[in-house]
Amino acid sequence: MKNKRFGKKSVAQNMAIAAACFVFIVAALVLVYQYARNLEVRSYPAAEMKGYTSVNSFARHFTYGDKEYIYKNDLTTILFMGIDKTAAATGAADSSSFPSFRSGGQADFLMLFVLDPNEKKITRLMIDRDTMAEITTLGVFGNVSGTRIERLSLSHGFGDGQEQSAELTVDAISRWLMGIDINFYIAMNLDGIPLLNDTVGGITVTLEDDLSQFDAAFVPGATVTLHGEQTAWFVRQRLTIGDGSNEARMKRQRVYLNSLADNIAEKIHADVNWIDRLFDTLQGSMVSNMSRGRMVNEAYKAMDYEAGPMDTLPGVHQVDADGYVEFWPDEQALTEWALNTFAEEALDSVN
Repeated sequence: MKNKRFGKKSVAQNMAIAAACFVFIVAALVLVYQYARNLEVRSYPAAEMKGYTSVNSFARHFTYGDKEYIYKNDLTTILFMGIDKTAAATGAADSSSFPSFRSGGQADFLMLFVLDPNEKKITRLMIDRDTMAEITTLGVFGNVSGTRIERLSLSHGFGDGQEQSAELTVDAISRWLMGIDINFYIAMNLDGIPLLNDTVGGITVTLEDDLSQFDAAFVPGATVTLHGEQTAWFVRQRLTIGDGSNEARMKRQRVYLNSLADNIAEKIHADVNWIDRLFDTLQGSMVSNMSRGRMVNEAYKAMDYEAGPMDTLPGVHQVDADGYVEFWPDEQALTEWALNTFAEEALDSVN
């Protein structure tokens, strides 16, 4: 009997020792993690944000070339991002795990909307994911380690996969566009694509590429209405379609987005509260700094705006030493687009 009692007591003691060791190891790891973060901060001071071109920022009144410009008032800018991860994959880490600051998912799709209430128009810029620009990088412990010239899509890969990643992308594109203000962002994960598509009742497109590997009916020249996962085939697939380039995929995305914009406009004109229901549908698949009320208000104000053609920038695609595609936009075209969209000549310059 003594031996049995002694055996039970030993098991309890061993469990207590094991638990104490576990707590000690966790505490030690936390201390090491905090020390490393502090060391990283001292080693890599935060980089100063700088403009991409010779105009460092859109001041209210500035000179470019031999002309005086002023920043347009009352513009609303919204950056839409399509992230190549699901909502679950980009979710915040639980309290039992250390956070990762380099796995936020790439921004495969980037489009900037500029709403001008004075001219009653919407300007849209579709940004090539491979565009080379200055992005902010984070160290392995989440502190700013500097900036480097890299693909804009990678800016979202840093951060927590949530607001931090989205804000890093906003900062990168703001610098790239001469420091213009970007008021709002909407970052949608893969889950949201079929949800968005089906909420508007499906989108009808005419195929130029061969997608029959996904559906035998998806052959060049066919007109189909996309539903569910078919939407992801059309707007996301790249490597096994045509020449496999992002440029070709962007062409399909423009076709899809033009039809999507028309469908959404019809829904809002029929019932402005429809955008409120859309917000509810997509809430679990997106991260945004726009409140539900602000989204509804902006949609209501823009109901009668004229949407111009979807803009893209000319430039050069090339392959780097590691085999990755880079897109270098024409800097003059980039500057002219920014000036035409966000600024106007000052009266004293015109006169």
